[in-house]
Amino acid sequence: MAGMDSKLPESAQDAYKTLLRVRVAPDLRKLGFKGSGNSFSMARGDYGVGVYFQKNKWSTRESVTFDVNVSVGHQPTNEAYEIENVAARQLGKELQFPSNGFWERLSHLGGKPDFPWAVTPGGPNDEAAEEVLTAIRTQFLPRVDMEVVRPLKAPTPAKDRADRPSQQAINEAAWEWHRDALERSGVINLERVDQDPESG
Repeated sequence: MAGMDSKLPESAQDAYKTLLRVRVAPDLRKLGFKGSGNSFSMARGDYGVGVYFQKNKWSTRESVTFDVNVSVGHQPTNEAYEIENVAARQLGKELQFPSNGFWERLSHLGGKPDFPWAVTPGGPNDEAAEEVLTAIRTQFLPRVDMEVVRPLKAPTPAKDRADRPSQQAINEAAWEWHRDALERSGVINLERVDQDPESG
């Protein structure tokens, strides 16, 4: 009995873990996903489909707010970009990254604000779980169907890419942009502090 009395009451963090394990994970597995905890995925041919739960960093013992990151990526295309980028680095050419993939917050697909779902100790939290699962079924999975038939863009061969700008050129462009923005805001007499005084 003393052991029971000394047990800490359930926190919102505990309730959140229970929600994912008991209410969300079984339904995601019925939809074809594998995984546990915060991360679930499934394959659609050569495509990887991901569902990743993310707690708000400001969550407390009393309340956990969360959102869900969802993604679709074509693995062979991603690998092709990686291979060409390795060659591009060796040749001093520009890097490219695939624009074929899809990544979004589940809340944004449904027009909700960031971290729209909340879990509290003792619940009831079933409504949050059902809203998330409904959004995955009605908002995300139809998007998956669109992504797996969308035309894919191959990477430009490394040898055909433009030369990668030097770090100095990148720094100069960044300085010009920041200087212009600050001057438009009324800041004057700006001085560079990132240069070696002897190099000018």
